[in-house]
Amino acid sequence: MEVDRAESQVNTTATSSEVKSRKELDRWKRKAKELEAQRDALSKQLEDLFQIRKTEPEQALEQLQVQYDERAKTQDALVKELTSQLARIEPLSRTGQAVALHFLTREAADEEKRAVEQDISRLQEVIKAKDSVIDEKTNRIAELEQSVQDAIRERDAEIERSKELLARAAPKGTPNSRPHSKRPFGMDDPKMTQVIKFYEDMSNLLVAGVKFEHAPDSEEPDVIFHCVYTYYEMTRRADDIEGERIGEKSINFTMRIFNGFGGPNGEPASEEDFIHRRVKYVPLNLDREPDAFVKSLEYMGDTFTFPCAQQGLFLDSLREKIRDGAKDASESGSDIEGMDIGDRDSQS
Repeated sequence: MEVDRAESQVNTTATSSEVKSRKELDRWKRKAKELEAQRDALSKQLEDLFQIRKTEPEQALEQLQVQYDERAKTQDALVKELTSQLARIEPLSRTGQAVALHFLTREAADEEKRAVEQDISRLQEVIKAKDSVIDEKTNRIAELEQSVQDAIRERDAEIERSKELLARAAPKGTPNSRPHSKRPFGMDDPKMTQVIKFYEDMSNLLVAGVKFEHAPDSEEPDVIFHCVYTYYEMTRRADDIEGERIGEKSINFTMRIFNGFGGPNGEPASEEDFIHRRVKYVPLNLDREPDAFVKSLEYMGDTFTFPCAQQGLFLDSLREKIRDGAKDASESGSDIEGMDIGDRDSQS
């Protein structure tokens, strides 16, 4: 009887773990659907932008063009009239007869010239305004496309993470406990894939994407990493070697590595200033998190910069803040000692 009871408890525990994992997978699927809805909304905005045929500056340019064409026609007619008068005057001048000439005065000609120059200047301003609007729309479209790509990468990374969680919680008899799916970076080299997986498992830090941006006045480009950090605790039973995750909590953020200018700890520029690499931390999607969790993050809920040499200290501090937030502790974890937090608004 005791053996049957023990087997029943083991089966019940495995079933509960599998149900919990499937619920977790369902939650990630719902989150993926939300990301797809955001992508569709951004796509709709792109379509609306492409469907805008003419802007107000473009319509004003067309109206000015019509006015300019009408003025040009009037001037052409005036030139023809004056040419006709000159043709009639030549025979009369040979015979000495007087004739009344209807020539434009110098003042009238100058006034006409000034009016044309003003029209040209006005048209040039309209063209500049139109070019500015086009550039603004182009930049906005590029931002929307980048947002869609980031959302897709984030969704794919979360789906992969959910699959791994479900595989880890599956019964031991199930083959392929960890799916050998394609990594977010698409590394085809098995060694590189294992290295990345090793770093992710050791640090709980998933890099969902990376891109490079040209930095003005710098030979090195800015490197932007899109990261997902997940905190959890493990429970272990006698019949389960791997254990089970509890209290799991994730946070999305970007890390921009750029060339800072000043002292080693971000001091103001001086005669002895120099260029060094710094990191800008930007948390993402905190508006979707509970207020209590966001408050527990303290300074980790805001944007700030720090030297590259302190990345390990940053990761330890982030782990402490998320742990405290996940446990709903009344006090935050250990403060960062010796870590320089730079200007929160510097280096966009």
